[in-house]
Amino acid sequence: MAVRERPARERRDDRRRRRRGTRCLRNRFRQPEPGPRCPGDRQSEIKPVAILRHLLHRPVAVLLSFVAVVVLGLYAAVRLPVGLLPEVGIPRLSVQVSYPNAAARTLEDGVVAPLRNALLQVNGLTDIRSRTRDESAVLYLDFPFGTDPDLAFIEVNEKIDQAMGQLPRDVERPRVLATDVADIPVVQLSVTLRDTQATASEMLELSELGRLVLKRRLEQLPEVAFADLSGQLTPRLSVRPNRQTLRAVGLTEDDLARLLNEANLEVGSLLLRDGAYEYGVRFTGELRTAADLEALYLKVGGRTVPLGELATVTYEARPPRGQFLYGDHPGLVFTLRKRADARLFALQENLDKLLADLRQQYPSLRFALDNDQTAVLRASIDNLTGGLLYGAGFAVLILFLFFRGWRRPALIALAVPVALLLAILGFYLAGLTINVVSLAGLILGIGLMIDNSIIVLDNIDQVGGAGDPQEIAAATDEVIRPLISSALTTVAVFLPMVLLSGVTGALFRDQAVAVTLALAASLLVAYFLLPLLSFKLIRPEREKGRVSSAPDRGWRVFDRTVSGFVRRPIMAAAAVLLWIGLGVWLAARLPTTGFPELSRPDYVLEVDWNAPLSLEEHGTRVRALMAAWRQRFGGETAALVGEQEFLLAQEAQATTATSLELYLPKPPRDPDFANGFLDGWRRRYPEAAFAFRPLHNLFDRIFLNDDPYLEVRLRQAVGGRTPAWEVVEPVLESLSAQGYRPQPPGRNEAIALRLNYAQLQVNRVDSDRLRGRLLTLFGENEVTRLRANDRALPVLLVNDEPLTTRRLLEATVTNRDGNEIPLQYLLRLDRRPAYRVLTADRGGEYLSVPLPEGPVELKELTPLLAGPGLTAQVAGRYFTDDGRVRELGGVLLVSLLLLYLILAAQFESLLLPFVVLLVVPVSLVGAVLALYVTGGTLNLLSLIGMVVTGGIVVNDAIIKVDMIERGRRAGRTVLEAIHLAGRRRLRAIVMTSLTTILALAPVLFAGGLGAELQRPLAVAVLGGLSVGTIGSLYVVPLLYRWFSAFGTRWSKEISLDD
Repeated sequence: MAVRERPARERRDDRRRRRRGTRCLRNRFRQPEPGPRCPGDRQSEIKPVAILRHLLHRPVAVLLSFVAVVVLGLYAAVRLPVGLLPEVGIPRLSVQVSYPNAAARTLEDGVVAPLRNALLQVNGLTDIRSRTRDESAVLYLDFPFGTDPDLAFIEVNEKIDQAMGQLPRDVERPRVLATDVADIPVVQLSVTLRDTQATASEMLELSELGRLVLKRRLEQLPEVAFADLSGQLTPRLSVRPNRQTLRAVGLTEDDLARLLNEANLEVGSLLLRDGAYEYGVRFTGELRTAADLEALYLKVGGRTVPLGELATVTYEARPPRGQFLYGDHPGLVFTLRKRADARLFALQENLDKLLADLRQQYPSLRFALDNDQTAVLRASIDNLTGGLLYGAGFAVLILFLFFRGWRRPALIALAVPVALLLAILGFYLAGLTINVVSLAGLILGIGLMIDNSIIVLDNIDQVGGAGDPQEIAAATDEVIRPLISSALTTVAVFLPMVLLSGVTGALFRDQAVAVTLALAASLLVAYFLLPLLSFKLIRPEREKGRVSSAPDRGWRVFDRTVSGFVRRPIMAAAAVLLWIGLGVWLAARLPTTGFPELSRPDYVLEVDWNAPLSLEEHGTRVRALMAAWRQRFGGETAALVGEQEFLLAQEAQATTATSLELYLPKPPRDPDFANGFLDGWRRRYPEAAFAFRPLHNLFDRIFLNDDPYLEVRLRQAVGGRTPAWEVVEPVLESLSAQGYRPQPPGRNEAIALRLNYAQLQVNRVDSDRLRGRLLTLFGENEVTRLRANDRALPVLLVNDEPLTTRRLLEATVTNRDGNEIPLQYLLRLDRRPAYRVLTADRGGEYLSVPLPEGPVELKELTPLLAGPGLTAQVAGRYFTDDGRVRELGGVLLVSLLLLYLILAAQFESLLLPFVVLLVVPVSLVGAVLALYVTGGTLNLLSLIGMVVTGGIVVNDAIIKVDMIERGRRAGRTVLEAIHLAGRRRLRAIVMTSLTTILALAPVLFAGGLGAELQRPLAVAVLGGLSVGTIGSLYVVPLLYRWFSAFGTRWSKEISLDD
């Protein structure tokens, strides 16, 4: 029988296999080149996925699919709304009450208490609090997060309507406001006269211009939802009667008021029919101006008398209770709120165009933009752009140095933008917006995009599969499963954050979804696009001699150090435990803040003079304070003096308070730079309270709690009223003696007018006439309203001289007999101290005594609050923060459980997940050490940096453990598998770490808001990743050897081929 001769190709393959087997027997551990070259290595144990091998032969379809994704991503990037924060409804409603000329006690007893009792019946209400001061009050209603704000809004309004019958008839219906994250003003616009001080008449004209023109022009911008206005003057027609003339013709002020009301004849819209046509009739007999009133003839006795002979009519401003100052000039201030679906940068662009047009139309006016909240969003976008450019740039440079070719770096530069556009398309489909929170997740995802691309390309190079679709598919499949596990572990860290209660959990939802989308996009690009581009663009003959491999001596040094570390487990374990103990000790000494301290050029000085100042004296003090500030520190200043007219303000500012906005030319280096200046003003006005802080940005308004750190709530045991000062004062003294430094409640001297009803009857004075006379003296006697343009112009009877206490008592009122009776016979004037603010909750009234931050022992504090007839309750931010820490601890336990389950499913082992998880604390010690050395704090961004570090370290550890497991399944011993995995994964681990470290290093030396925002994250990542890289190279083998000794009883080894 003839023997068939084998083809030359088969004989050549046999000789190659024999040579390879001989080489592997000679040196089992040392391989001169990276990559599998022995039987049992990757080529013999991995079966490439059929779909990927199939797609490598259909490049046109794959490339066109990604081109379509890029086009859709670009379209989504243009259409995505850009905002400061996600649309998160805060479950809080506020009810604002206004009752002019009412004292705080009168308002609390007659209006606020009935409203509070009625609102307690609202479904789902968790807490209700009220703050009442003279003439105004606000009630805060808190609901569980997730409550439909629209339904709660409707029900609260229904309860208010039901309670209106219990309120005084002259009180206005309370306003209900819903709170939302999007309600934060994005910019503040100040409008003043450019060169001169505005007179009262000029301010009236400016107020009309602001209300009728500027406000409408601002709200016509498509991105503006509402322009809130304050600082304007309200016009009125003041009628100052000549009492002698009135007495001569036999009239009183009440008669004059009645005649004016009767003469203001208003007829509605009229229709006149003439045959088949109907005409609208315009009635022109209405009173509109001061001249119309002066020319008005009144029937007095048997003759008609013009009003001008009986009184003086002037068009003037209603006496304001507050004003806005920009520099030394009074003016108007607008706060702009953005529409939910608008792009924030488009708003700023259109606003700049509008202001340029307004400056040309009104050259005598000065327009200034301040408190621009878009700076934080711009800084976040700059961080995203910088992270993308630096990361891709350094990835390209490192790949070039390691691979000595330009094609693989070019693939990274192409793949990362494609993955980013794919993630943005996911944003669009998921209904997310571009905001600070989602950008933070996207910035985290970019780093993982680059790492995944590097790992896939490096593994393709390790197996030498360039040009061979079989080996490219096999190399990609080898790493894609651990990369998926790594992505799931990163998502498992963020996903449980959604379980946090309140606004924090809602905000983390956007970040968790952003991270998930970014990782999914990265995996799709790494699995489908990169292998195809590598197959088509990288050829063995083109890359021959260019791929860098570490010299044999370097591999020997690495193997020797790993062997020394692994073979001395007791010393290694002691070193690791000491390192972790150092991290715990440092973490306990790191200060904790919600957000990193930024160099802010804008500050707020809140002043309460604690004195019943007139608006003129109030303005004089504020102008002097602002002038002294500008002389010492420079910059611009603005002030909200007294009460403001903002419709969307949560709480009205007291008439004795001022909020100064101080805009410095550049951020100060010393955070306590203003202490000396403020101390001088405290000595000048010892009764005033000064509070200095940075101007709140959007993070402060969301994450900072305005509640005091600790608050003692003192209640009267019987009666439900606020405790008297005589009872409270001993308690405050005992707290001060123990060093708690309680802040005493604000008090002022109130004037109470009491009627002498007996004298009213003796002197035959009607109570209605006395009421009208008092209203006239106080300038509040409104008799009618004239329709002028689009608003009703009030007509008031006013006194002709400024009112003082002496003039009030010397004034007279006409009795039923026509005689003038001095008011001092009818009124009794009392001066008594009273609390400026009355606070209450669902338990009734209480006196709030805030305590400053500091260590507090509640067991020692409680006995100090005992007093006769008093009950005490301790509340405040201390308990809220403690609850959040406990809640966060529970969420972290859930995250660790998810991490363990994912890793256990990946490795089919109950012990191997600990190899990966225990590397994370080793790397985090490096992050804590870096923060401690640089003087940083544990804050939101540094914690995100630790999460980034943990994600990268876990990624490296998973891939390395997976490679060790593959070696074990191929029949290698533990040490053989450890050495092989170390050599196979060394280059990828070093490249990913160097890419991230070099991308973030420039942040340490840059300036500006963007660099300051990113610096805590960069410090944490640089410190953690420097240590984490060493941990992935050395600690993982040590832990694997430990757990492998006990793993046979717990792990079930299953080949991935099955």
